[in-house]
Amino acid sequence: MTIPVESSEVFEFTPDSLKSLIDPPVFRLRSPDERHMRRYNQMLGDDNLTLYSDKQFDAEKRVAIAELWGDEGQEIVDKYATIRAKAEQKIELSKEEVDWIEELDSQLFDNWRPLSRMRRKNDEWFEYAPRYAIATIVRGWNNFTVPFKLDAGYLKTDLVRKIAAELADIEQKARAEKVDGIGADGTAFLQLWVACLDRTRLTEDEEKNSPAPSQPSLNQDASMATGQKDAASIAESGEASSASSSSTKPEKPESA
Repeated sequence: MTIPVESSEVFEFTPDSLKSLIDPPVFRLRSPDERHMRRYNQMLGDDNLTLYSDKQFDAEKRVAIAELWGDEGQEIVDKYATIRAKAEQKIELSKEEVDWIEELDSQLFDNWRPLSRMRRKNDEWFEYAPRYAIATIVRGWNNFTVPFKLDAGYLKTDLVRKIAAELADIEQKARAEKVDGIGADGTAFLQLWVACLDRTRLTEDEEKNSPAPSQPSLNQDASMATGQKDAASIAESGEASSASSSSTKPEKPESA
């Protein structure tokens, strides 16, 4: 299906992971104007979607460590800062360091409600933001069987879910046929989302918060690997307390 749109207004995009197909899907992405961006931001705002950065998680973890372990916390903060600095410099972490960070994260997210709330808000962002960006930016497609339909100039989010499902079907079929370069289910959808985000002309600060692979031990949200997650899997809702949800001090990470 070919959608007649003036060429100066669109950018044709095929997910990198599907380019080895004989007739890969080609999506037409609009160049958003102020009206499009206002709609996109309104959709994010209506759902109160917030994306916390690694820097914000880092700051809250330091607060949590000080509150949960008191005077003993400085030793933990120092070791955490050392390991985090190595990860940021792309220095490979030892198994002991990875295990220590994972144990610390487990303690922090289990015992400090502001952190669990931040992670929950990121889960929500990664669940809905891809749908809203794609619904706003995608203007048509070729070599794709999902029927194209606009509602007041935009895709409905139900149609975006169908796009995600068909891309996953394409990936499954291509892997079964041993086509080179095909990623896991959700890879093409994630690439389409990132392409749509690029079209929204992100500011420098927003780009820092856009999805990018990071070390699993320091990654706050595994759901960005697929770009989608069922809303029912999101953790409890509600505002976080500024105090710990645990009445007892958790154990220190063993190797600290």
